[in-house]
Amino acid sequence: MSYRESVASRVLLLTLLLGGPAACKGARARVPPPPLPPPAALSAAEIGDRHYAQREFPEAVTAYEQALAEADDPAASPSVTFRLAMAYLGLDPGLEGQSRAVELLRDHSLPASELPPEAAVLLQLLETLEQVRGELNDSRRQVRRLNTELEKLREIDLKRRPPQ
Repeated sequence: MSYRESVASRVLLLTLLLGGPAACKGARARVPPPPLPPPAALSAAEIGDRHYAQREFPEAVTAYEQALAEADDPAASPSVTFRLAMAYLGLDPGLEGQSRAVELLRDHSLPASELPPEAAVLLQLLETLEQVRGELNDSRRQVRRLNTELEKLREIDLKRRPPQ
């Protein structure tokens, strides 16, 4: 065995002893990374937020209602109540959704000061909308009544006219 072969065999033996088989291939011995901790469970409110962000309003309503049901004191969750009201508006922007949102925001167990500032603006807008809707219905009834009276007056006028 030549000097060169002797040195090569010693280097090979040394690398096998220090690095294992991976060292022979030019790679370092790798230690597997520690397992990742399990993801934290999302709360019902967080699930509702994710659904709301995706415009999945039925699922958001369900999750927010679950969050309020799970809360020890639903009045202690004014932000969840506000987001539930917003989800109802997204679910049904018509009269029923608006009524449900107003009902939630007017709930007397919630101190108004603890609601998000947007809730006061939203509640005021919804109340104004209800008022305008009531005035519009009154105006429509009045127009129908006036049309009926106008038809009666036309009939009377036609009866009074002399035949030509």
